[in-house]
Amino acid sequence: MKLVRLSEPRPFRLLADVTNQMCNGWIYAPLALWVIFLHEWKLLFALLSGVVVAHLLYGSTKPRLARERPFHFAKNVPYRGRCLDQYSFPSGHCMTLSVVGVLLCWQHHRAIPELVFGLLLLCWARVASGQHYPSDLIAGIGVGSFVATSLALCLF
Repeated sequence: MKLVRLSEPRPFRLLADVTNQMCNGWIYAPLALWVIFLHEWKLLFALLSGVVVAHLLYGSTKPRLARERPFHFAKNVPYRGRCLDQYSFPSGHCMTLSVVGVLLCWQHHRAIPELVFGLLLLCWARVASGQHYPSDLIAGIGVGSFVATSLALCLF
């Protein structure tokens, strides 16, 4: 995993660690408060519903697929950070950020560049920390985007 080795310098490790930690759930509280501040109750309902539905799909499929994380499989990939579950496919972090991001951008189109940047940063951080393969990230983004788009078409 060349990307893991290229991410070894301290500033890159720190950026990956902070990004992973923020996407463990910490980033979503300020986003929810922002939506509440704007009094966008339908969007808040969509966000909560989307995260719940996506995690129901995620929780029922991830243990069945049981793909080992890169740091379990490859000896040259260091383990950095804390995993929230045992397996890697699909990425729950990318799935959750995709659900939230697509729904937010559905209502606030100007947030698209921030979503794209945040998703790319998260994808890099998940691979750089040895927790995911690129296909895990693509699958997580796909599941999250599917759930969010389906909800947005029904609600908005």
